[in-house]
Amino acid sequence: MTSLIKKIRVGVLAQAHALADKFVDLNSVGAVKQMIRDLETSLDQLEDSAAEATGYRRSVIREETQLKAQIAELNRNIDFILGDENESNDHLAKPMEARLMGLEESLVTKAEEVQSAISVAQMLDEAVSNLRTKHQKMVAQLSKLEAMERATAAKLQAAKTAVMAGQMASSTADVSVDDVEARLRRRADVADEKFDRAMEGVEGSFEKDVILAQADARLEERKARLAAQKTASSPSA
Repeated sequence: MTSLIKKIRVGVLAQAHALADKFVDLNSVGAVKQMIRDLETSLDQLEDSAAEATGYRRSVIREETQLKAQIAELNRNIDFILGDENESNDHLAKPMEARLMGLEESLVTKAEEVQSAISVAQMLDEAVSNLRTKHQKMVAQLSKLEAMERATAAKLQAAKTAVMAGQMASSTADVSVDDVEARLRRRADVADEKFDRAMEGVEGSFEKDVILAQADARLEERKARLAAQKTASSPSA
């Protein structure tokens, strides 16, 4: 189990360090996003390995505690047998002592295994912490890069618009507003003249009709006067 934990630690840490070193070669927002995804995958694997190492550490510590308890119990039993002033049962202490020797050897090995498990679990916990910090930093850098990318795109669009405006201004540089106004004024003068002439014709026709009506009225008056004069000069009058 110890060798397995060490292999996991070496493999995962190597991948994590490779990912962290690879960041210096990134040159686009898309590459950074992919890098973050790879880093998240590595972080998940590393956290699994750290959890496994922590569980293994807990197991070997418990096993060490159990060995210590067994050794303590055997020591008490052996001391009791040898100290009961009954030599007839002293032979029972021999196999117990042999077993005690085996447990003591196992305890030495288990103590080394505990230290190794503690070291591996601590290293993996530190690696998880460092890699998580790296991930958080990269996420923050990604936000900054995305903001820069948006700002750059906005500037490029503004520059494009400015170029188009400059081209439009250049294309209209030879157009004189004064010339256009002068032409419009000439057209307006012509229109005014035509309108005045048309109105003169209308007004002249109307005035002529009025004069003719007045002439008709005077003729009627004249006829009435002549008729009255005729009647007055008649013999019967």
